[in-house]
Amino acid sequence: MPESTGAAQESVPRVSRASTGSHNAYVSSHAPVHRPRRRWVGPAVALGTAVVLVGVVEVVARTWVVPELLSFLPIYAADEVAGYRLKSGVDAYAFGARVRTNSVGFRGPEWSRVPAPGVLRIALIGDSLAFGFGVAFEQTVGEALARRIARRCGRACEVLNFGVPGYNAAQQLAVLERLALPFRPQLVLVLPCSNDHEPALWVDDEGAMHWGERGQPGTHATPRGVPRRARWGVLRHSGLAVWIKSTWLRWQADRTPVPQGHWMGMLTAGPVPSPIDQRVLLPLRTMYERCAAQRIPMVVGLFAGDDRYRLALRELVARTGVPALELLELFPEAHSWAELCAQFSLGWDSHPNAEAYARWANGLFELLEKHRLLPSK
Repeated sequence: MPESTGAAQESVPRVSRASTGSHNAYVSSHAPVHRPRRRWVGPAVALGTAVVLVGVVEVVARTWVVPELLSFLPIYAADEVAGYRLKSGVDAYAFGARVRTNSVGFRGPEWSRVPAPGVLRIALIGDSLAFGFGVAFEQTVGEALARRIARRCGRACEVLNFGVPGYNAAQQLAVLERLALPFRPQLVLVLPCSNDHEPALWVDDEGAMHWGERGQPGTHATPRGVPRRARWGVLRHSGLAVWIKSTWLRWQADRTPVPQGHWMGMLTAGPVPSPIDQRVLLPLRTMYERCAAQRIPMVVGLFAGDDRYRLALRELVARTGVPALELLELFPEAHSWAELCAQFSLGWDSHPNAEAYARWANGLFELLEKHRLLPSK
């Protein structure tokens, strides 16, 4: 046993100290280097992933979300006549349609101070309904009426659109007196609606609309269905942010109960209640007087199911004899506001669509023809 053990030990090759050192050097040169991991790597990767994901969602929002919700622009400017108006020379996609304004600050082409010979000039007074919120300029009630008159009467007709979203009755009166009448219209068409008694809105330096007292908190006005963009940072240009806000507004609107009644039912005679008598009826009577003083016929098309407004229209007709039409009568198939919006609204907003404006134009044309206010062929 001792001899065999010794032999075995002698058979094992001896490794020199030099060869051992070279082996260690080889191993150490190829061994992985373990450095302490930086703490910011994980958060940076997470942040980068989030940025990429948000970018993808933003692209999807801009691609698939209707452009009406991604294109609302502040295009108002302060004005000494009515408090605000549209900015002059606008050419942009806003309010769900292409909007071009003239140098006076209203929608449409440039206007001459005096109508061309042989051209019937109509001044259209109102708010977003006259303006044509959400439809192309050619589809507004004014343009549809002008085409109908030209086609049936064989005479050129131009409608000067003085409608601005948000105007109340007092602002419409101011625009008629100081801006519309100097353009020498031969006919004035006024389109009041059921919010004309509300306080006047105002705009800030950025051109965004507000209600309430200037400078007071909580006065920011967000148009129904089309929220204006955020005022700061990247959200100002984010379609995703606008889509989230519009979805929230729609959800809130769906939860709001629809008022019942006041839908073109039998109207009970009685006095015009306050504040409609002072804030709506009085400005409408003053408009009529201003037009009558210059021998300009005036016509009224009311878009309201509110009995207070209907009483005001009845009182106006009784006192002045002004030709008038309740525009809701042109939609006999709609028996409620919900049904009207389902068939004749923009869909993404409750304002009328092009088909509704075409009906208005036909109804107003028949009213003008009935009262012999149109030129003969």
